[in-house]
Amino acid sequence: KREGYIGADHPNIQNMLSEFQFIILASTTGRSRRLLPLTAKTPKCLVSVANRPLISYQLELLINLGATSAIVVTHEGESESIIDFVEKYLSDVDTLSIQFVILEDYVGSAASLLHLKREGYIGADHPNIQNMLSEFQFIILASTTGRSRRLLPLTAKTPKCLVSVANRPLISYQLELLINLGATSAIVVTHEGESESIIDFVEKYLSDVDTLSIQFVILEDYVGSAASLLHLKREGYIGDKDFVVVNGDLVVEDNIFLAMVDKHRAEDATVTILINQKKKVNPKDKKKKKNEVIDFIAIGEEDRLLMLDSNRSTKTVKAKKSLLQKFPNITLRSNYRDAHFYIFANWTLNILEEKHEIFQSIKYDFIPYLIRCQYRPTLLTDAGISNPQETALEMSTGVLHDKDQTKCYAIRMENGFCARASNIEHFTDVNLAVASGRLQFKPIEPPNKDRNPAFIATSVTVGKQTNLPGGIVIGENSTVGSRCAVKKCVIGKNCVIPDKAKVINSILLDNVVLGEGAKVQNSIIGNNCNIGINAVVFNCQLADGLEVPEGESIEDEKLLG
Repeated sequence: KREGYIGADHPNIQNMLSEFQFIILASTTGRSRRLLPLTAKTPKCLVSVANRPLISYQLELLINLGATSAIVVTHEGESESIIDFVEKYLSDVDTLSIQFVILEDYVGSAASLLHLKREGYIGADHPNIQNMLSEFQFIILASTTGRSRRLLPLTAKTPKCLVSVANRPLISYQLELLINLGATSAIVVTHEGESESIIDFVEKYLSDVDTLSIQFVILEDYVGSAASLLHLKREGYIGDKDFVVVNGDLVVEDNIFLAMVDKHRAEDATVTILINQKKKVNPKDKKKKKNEVIDFIAIGEEDRLLMLDSNRSTKTVKAKKSLLQKFPNITLRSNYRDAHFYIFANWTLNILEEKHEIFQSIKYDFIPYLIRCQYRPTLLTDAGISNPQETALEMSTGVLHDKDQTKCYAIRMENGFCARASNIEHFTDVNLAVASGRLQFKPIEPPNKDRNPAFIATSVTVGKQTNLPGGIVIGENSTVGSRCAVKKCVIGKNCVIPDKAKVINSILLDNVVLGEGAKVQNSIIGNNCNIGINAVVFNCQLADGLEVPEGESIEDEKLLG
């Protein structure tokens, strides 16, 4: 072609290139620490190699191939210098056009691809996106262990995954995640005592969605999360793919999942888990919590997960000599917690089958066992796994690169949102986070403005001299009277907030009626509750249908009815 033996427009040449879309990930994950000090003030793609920026080699490659177009993805903090260089480099080249895509946040490579797909830069059926998702099977553990005591009184009559967060059930956030990712199928695991209401909601939620199909698995007994996985394996619900396990109380944005996918695929991981940092507590407000679970998490080089020891009884943790011999450089943390979001290699199901008598919980039993296999390989032999690398090769589309048979990794959440509504405190935090309007997930009520919005149903009536600031949600057919104070709260459907009432930093479920001058602060009020005239409710949780008499004040109470 270059020497003129084949015409420049020969169809074989042009067709070969037209099958592909070219993407250069110039800067998506921030400054490269491994190239410091070169990248202290310079984007990695502009670091000089043989007196010319790195990205010039990729551009030259495209020119040599005869490519006519490409996408360059960069971050707004580095975009100006990158765009400036690329435009100058191509100033005399009229055969290659570049489309620049500037990201607001530093994200992983998979999240960058998803952004390109959503914004229309990559065709919806582009194989990179579809292939990435087709490698995994998605499992939502909606209800397997019974009613959540830590969310009482909210779960007294309602399955945890159907508890309302910003006026929509918790499980809707996991379903929306799957839809956003472009997943085509998922398994929802529930218990027969709760299955009817869960199936009813999921089917209604997806009634207008034809891209995602759900297979429901109904367990006869309440069992642990690991035992649920074993049931799926034995009954043939899990095929030969790696699988993703999402707990039914989790709200997580898709860029975090894609960062996990990046790591899991790149390292051919046995298991990849998500951990997030605990909320910092003001020392003045700090109280000793009974039965608080502390996650001791040991992280090695390259985010290797070397310990997940969770207990309530002690703040002491023991490290095996064999661990320290193989991994001498570890960091032990107690300020992170397991997010209950996992990606497993398919061959780990063989261990689950062989050692099923010792596994009930994924977090407390199964993952710690896999972690120990990294420095105690005899555990694999005990589980009947004679050559796990060979097994993984048979079941995985990836390639194993090193001698480690078992490799566990932890992704630390840095960008995006991930939280479990696993207790009353976290439930409140997740509600207010969604109500802020800053997350990928939004309330179902429409925003009243573009910046710092309040989400207010169109049927809501608001009295005079009542200002509704951003960061609140008010459900349909609710009324707010005159001279009310409503701040940082979620108010459900058909609620009545009369004149001079105050609702601050609180969650009101449906059909809650307040009396004139009543005050609710730092509290959760169940469905169909009545708060009397001038009554005060502070730092309380009220079950459905309770009544607080006129003028009464209650504080620090959990009333179950």
